[in-house]
Amino acid sequence: MASKLKEDIPQRIWEELKEEGSIQEALNPNYAFSRQEFLDLVKKYLRLVRETIFEPDLRGLDIGEVERVVGGQEEETKTISLSKDDPLYWRGQAFTAYLLKLVAQDSMVKEFRQRVLGGANLSADQAIALLDSPAAAIFSCGWFEEQGVPFVGHKAQVLEGEWPPSKGASRVRGSIRIEWNGGELLSSYEGIAPFRMLDVPLGPKPLWRRKLVVLEHSVLGLLFEFAQRLHERYPWWLARMMPMFVLMQQAPMIGRPGAYFYYNIPSSYPEVLRRSRVYQPIVLELPPWFPVANTTRIYKIVKELIPTTPQPSRRRMALFEWVMKHPEVTVPGEGEVPEVPSYAKLFRAWNEALPAGHEWRYGDRRNFRRDFRKAFDQIVNYYR
Repeated sequence: MASKLKEDIPQRIWEELKEEGSIQEALNPNYAFSRQEFLDLVKKYLRLVRETIFEPDLRGLDIGEVERVVGGQEEETKTISLSKDDPLYWRGQAFTAYLLKLVAQDSMVKEFRQRVLGGANLSADQAIALLDSPAAAIFSCGWFEEQGVPFVGHKAQVLEGEWPPSKGASRVRGSIRIEWNGGELLSSYEGIAPFRMLDVPLGPKPLWRRKLVVLEHSVLGLLFEFAQRLHERYPWWLARMMPMFVLMQQAPMIGRPGAYFYYNIPSSYPEVLRRSRVYQPIVLELPPWFPVANTTRIYKIVKELIPTTPQPSRRRMALFEWVMKHPEVTVPGEGEVPEVPSYAKLFRAWNEALPAGHEWRYGDRRNFRRDFRKAFDQIVNYYR
């Protein structure tokens, strides 16, 4: 491995790869994780160490909540929290609402939601039940449809056999009982490697987290495949966050600041955001001994070279987020203006949702539309 990479691999990287099971998967021919993929993963670790650019880990969905575990012991991490009264929090929420609508228009999201979820978003309990179902991890969408078993709302229990499969398993077989409102089915199952694994969180609270194993062509196998492909198209959310988005239309807020420090390399590899047109964060690479005053001056110079839009008013940010959460509003493409079916309808609904005499009410529909478009320009097209 070192000869192929033409450099020594630090022991801490080997320990991390062993801890997360990547070495075992690369050596096991029954798992869909080739040696080339393993080599690419090691290269990412090494590049991360060389560049010393650490992106925030989004495993914790709440602001200021980050958990890291190494060998059962927590590694200290500090974050910069944002109060819900902070305008930066409002701006992050408003921008995230736009991104949620943008990704919701993707054909993969629409296909899965229509076929599996009946076109609706699931509650947290429904999503957890689906992800915990061994039937969804074993059987395909076609099998569910042929047997008349509902994707959402069924309960499944493995009666005989092994599930999930052990690390060295190349084949699994057994029987499973599936129950739903008005029906029950007993079925045998058989599956062969490769098996797919994904660490899936659901939130925000209480935080549900599972490392799931699924058959490649199962319902959850399809969800995992879509999750990876969605991450490649929309890299601001990690692949493990995409199942939560597809099932529940929820995802971590974009725009949270984070200050992380480690005594060694990160214990868990944070995927570096690939550059996208709609979200391009500014990353400063500075020596750790730089004084705060120097850092502030450097960032000021960067901001002068790359000017951004001013902070919108709270009223405009609240208006933009509210409109983006309306079920009939869509985003046709990355960086494009949202399509609003009727400003008059939204104008009336906005005013009706506010108490009489509230300062955020609008007297003129044209001002309502103007503020929404201004907010879009400031929140989404933030680079000048």
